[in-house]
Amino acid sequence: MTFVLRDVAPTDIDALHAIYAYHVVHGTGSWEYEPPDAAEMTRRYEAVRAAGYPYLVAEVAGRVVGYSYASAFRGRPGYRFTCEDSIYVAPDLQRRGVARALLTELMTRCTALGLRQMLAVIGDSENTASIALHHALGFALLTDARALGWKFRRDLGWVLMQRTLATTPFPPASLEVRVDDPAGAAGQALLWGLTLELLAMDGDRGEDGRGAVTLGDLQAPDAVFVVARMDGQPAGCGALRPLEPGVAEVKRMYTAPWARGKGVAAGVLTALETQAVARGHTILRLETGDRQIAANRLYERAGFVRIPCYGAYAARDWSRCYEKRLG
Repeated sequence: MTFVLRDVAPTDIDALHAIYAYHVVHGTGSWEYEPPDAAEMTRRYEAVRAAGYPYLVAEVAGRVVGYSYASAFRGRPGYRFTCEDSIYVAPDLQRRGVARALLTELMTRCTALGLRQMLAVIGDSENTASIALHHALGFALLTDARALGWKFRRDLGWVLMQRTLATTPFPPASLEVRVDDPAGAAGQALLWGLTLELLAMDGDRGEDGRGAVTLGDLQAPDAVFVVARMDGQPAGCGALRPLEPGVAEVKRMYTAPWARGKGVAAGVLTALETQAVARGHTILRLETGDRQIAANRLYERAGFVRIPCYGAYAARDWSRCYEKRLG
């Protein structure tokens, strides 16, 4: 049998609808009870295409006899390199190589898109044909879960299978630093991480970092708070507040442990310097502790120089104070 694989078109919806409706009513590959109408099939098709996933059909003599598409395995961004496959073939042309061709091409398309893993969630653990197809194309069995669903008046399980698509390196990290609300969820989570870290490091000295600056201080009109996001994930923060005319102080510098060594703190410092210049400041000052070795090195690399400790820090022999002239 000769068939052609091609991208789906809006004019294919009626054929897709008919194939899927058959499988809903007669099969356990889908656990829907009532076939969706054509409008709902159109909505689902458009959602897959809008998300950028491949959607293919198999055609024999002008007739659509099967289709396959990839979709997000889960909606949260951490899953964005993993997809799930779906394949349906007209009942009169099953076991003729259509599903194998569709899945093979689908894997090729998904690999080209940079997707790294494909999962198959096979409804009904007794669906031996689909399990065998995925196994033949390199999918490994992850689990055979029993009695998760109920259809045709019997318990249904599903089989979860996985195949690696790409092993190329992940794309370079993207870093964005922007002004944010310190009372927002990301800001509060980062500041909480900073507090816990200071307690662990300097708790024996009674230091948790909260005494020197309050949330109200960070929200003051003449202060600024920034959050760094790496690949869209909150990764670090820092703040700026005025000390005296022309002089501002860097506060609440923090990088989440997973993002350290990736330029986050340097990016935050650069953003704070830009904010300071825009506000007419010519000098930046900051204080850190003698146990914060990495922070001290960062500030020195960024052009800050040691100065005698100022203000309340002058009474602490373990404080380290720095200054940098801007412009």
